[in-house]
Amino acid sequence: MAGCIESLCLQCWAMLLSVVYVVCGVACFILGVFILAGDITDDLKHINIKSPFTTMSISLFIAGGVFLLLSIFGLSVHLSKKQNLFMCFNWTVMFVSLLLLTASFILLTIGKSELIDRFSKETVESMSHYGNNKMLTDTWDSRQSSLLCCGYYGKDDWIDNNQTIPNTCCRDIFIGCVPSAIPNSADIHTQGCKEDFIMNIKDFVNGLFVVVLVYSSIMIMFMLATLCTLSGSAGEVQDNKAIPI
Repeated sequence: MAGCIESLCLQCWAMLLSVVYVVCGVACFILGVFILAGDITDDLKHINIKSPFTTMSISLFIAGGVFLLLSIFGLSVHLSKKQNLFMCFNWTVMFVSLLLLTASFILLTIGKSELIDRFSKETVESMSHYGNNKMLTDTWDSRQSSLLCCGYYGKDDWIDNNQTIPNTCCRDIFIGCVPSAIPNSADIHTQGCKEDFIMNIKDFVNGLFVVVLVYSSIMIMFMLATLCTLSGSAGEVQDNKAIPI
């Protein structure tokens, strides 16, 4: 009777994990498309001519594929009702969870810095399209006037990209305000817009790290508990077989 109950629990657990991985897989695909669409940086997507988030999207698509394969594996375990196959499934889930945990730490440390560096490079290079691309021009003007900043690192970014400093860099905005500004005065904002631009990226990466950390930790604890239970059950079966009749 106990064996039947245990077998039923294992089947239900495998089925539950399959459903969880289907949801995770679909979520990864949706998030990957969401990032490719440029929504991670709100209206800043109009600033970048080339998206610096393609690698992250591809990684999410791969993770989504792995989750869907795991869901198929879990479904086969549920249908087969074999304990050995369930043990293999548990070890696979633990390995994937540890891999995700490691990847999230890499993303939080090295990955986030690299992503911000690529975004910064693309953003500065895109300044050369100011005046030729309406959406890009409007975004720069809107950000500089509302945030009281100029350029990405500073006002010299415009000069380095063979552009004149836009009027939206002026403290008092009017046509021709840049040429009439007093040199080295506060008439033109000198602080760049970088910190505001990368704020959404930092928040997104930190949020993604927390989600992966919580998910991986819960999965690892559940898998360890399940494996311990299965090992204990196997030990009891061996002890019962060893008792002479």
